[in-house]
Amino acid sequence: MSIKVEIKSVKQALRALSIKSDALIRIAVNATSLELESAAKKLTPVDTGRLRASITQLNTSNGMINEVGSKVKYAKKVHDTHPTKPNF
Repeated sequence: MSIKVEIKSVKQALRALSIKSDALIRIAVNATSLELESAAKKLTPVDTGRLRASITQLNTSNGMINEVGSKVKYAKKVHDTHPTKPNF
């Protein structure tokens, strides 16, 4: 008895798995960054609401990396010094 494996079909199968796993990773990254964005907004103190409204996610690296943050100049100061900052 012999088993014949064609490299071409193996390569195609691996390529298909790679595409599926990349898609699943992108879905997981997006879901996680949405949760993080929501949590950050809930923890952000509100005066005018500008800082909270400015918190967004940025999709980078072909969907494999997302960044959550704010471009408001005083965001880092509030993050680092506000008395409601949780102690992790």
